[in-house]
Amino acid sequence: MSQSTRPKFTGLISTIQRGQVSKLAYNFLKKYMPYDPTVKTGTLPTVGDPLYGSNNVVFPITFASGLRWALKMPLTGTRAQWTRIATSALEGDVSTMHFLHHTTAIPVPGIIGYDVGFDNRVGCPHVMMEFVDGVPLHEVWFDRTGGAEAVHARRTRMLQGIASAMVQLGRYSFPAAGSLVKRLSGSVEAAGERFRAPDHEGLGDIVYAEHSRRDADNPKAWYTKFMDTEQQQQESAGKIKKRKKDDDDDGFSNGVESILRQLVAWVPEPARVAPFVLTHPDFAMRNFFVSREGELMGIIGWEGTTSAPRSRGNEQLPSWLTDDWTLHMQEKQAFRAAGDTTLVFDETGDLRYYRRIYCELIEKCKAEQDEGIETTKQNDFNVCQMSPITEAIMFAVDYSHCRHAIVEHLVAELWKASELNKPPAFEELVRIFAKKNVDPKVKETLHLGFLTLLKNCR
Repeated sequence: MSQSTRPKFTGLISTIQRGQVSKLAYNFLKKYMPYDPTVKTGTLPTVGDPLYGSNNVVFPITFASGLRWALKMPLTGTRAQWTRIATSALEGDVSTMHFLHHTTAIPVPGIIGYDVGFDNRVGCPHVMMEFVDGVPLHEVWFDRTGGAEAVHARRTRMLQGIASAMVQLGRYSFPAAGSLVKRLSGSVEAAGERFRAPDHEGLGDIVYAEHSRRDADNPKAWYTKFMDTEQQQQESAGKIKKRKKDDDDDGFSNGVESILRQLVAWVPEPARVAPFVLTHPDFAMRNFFVSREGELMGIIGWEGTTSAPRSRGNEQLPSWLTDDWTLHMQEKQAFRAAGDTTLVFDETGDLRYYRRIYCELIEKCKAEQDEGIETTKQNDFNVCQMSPITEAIMFAVDYSHCRHAIVEHLVAELWKASELNKPPAFEELVRIFAKKNVDPKVKETLHLGFLTLLKNCR
């Protein structure tokens, strides 16, 4: 999180009654922790400068007793932007965090209280939660002090904590995709009411959208939901606009999309287990807090938590270990070539090394936590090992501006994995798929190469 004000938060910041934050916190303390020494003195807590995340602003709160909380407010928490869907999403996020905090050993901050409306002291929707100690993971991951051995020890310790936490999510598997809902009976179900969507204008915001329960039990429909939505939006714009697009690119975009859909169809899902599993929605460095020694202190970023297909579930690699497959590396190298020295990243060799370490840790944690946890089996495709490929596929589905480059990279790699004859030119392959006139032998070669790539991905 950053302390510098971001322009997109201007509307929210102007809405917040900042002078009331300390009083709100004191009232929560008085209600839920009446024996805290601060309640007897009536001393209001101090409120720190706001910290800005991708989609939330957080105010650190410190009581005289030393107790620390955090008040989180969503970016869309203004009367002009708040919707029924946003209300449902916030309630779902609170329920998920509260549930995981009390039923697992995952370091999820405890929920103190929340309000989804505007008739409250601070004037906007908010969540009061425990403060997460530690520092953002990236500060320790890229800390080179102490030499190579110390760096490796810290990184391994961080990955160990994360793997242990993610495997625990395997306790909650479902027959369909959806957000977590806790029934009065105490059972947990996945309700297909919302999903996490990327911002296609490049702002990186979170968009909450409803989706029908149709195909909620289909892992392939889960993969392509954003591409399907994109297609529906194009069609709703009118046939003339759609035809013009097709004329302009001679069906090239449609061909790339057809190849991508075929790759999705070939992604194997583990057998003999429920097809969907509870999964952290944003496996990025910014959502993990660690000590300077690498001990996992807290996991945030649970907004939009859903059950996902096993192939994209809790056993997948952290996103920062797959940068070389999602083209982030090329983007970062371009920034560095342009003179931007603020970006730090690992080289491909490091990524491959720590991918292997993390996959081994996942297997170790599965063996240690086997009781009550439904996990993938040894004779299935290794979900963790193949996740650079599935991550690249999802990135191509979600971000159309990267689709061509990622699909071309995947096709080149899978054809190489097939160890057969020289591949056709990518442009020619795209046009063949666009016309739906694919030679069965070519398709068979692609399929074989894809499965080989999944099994041997490093």
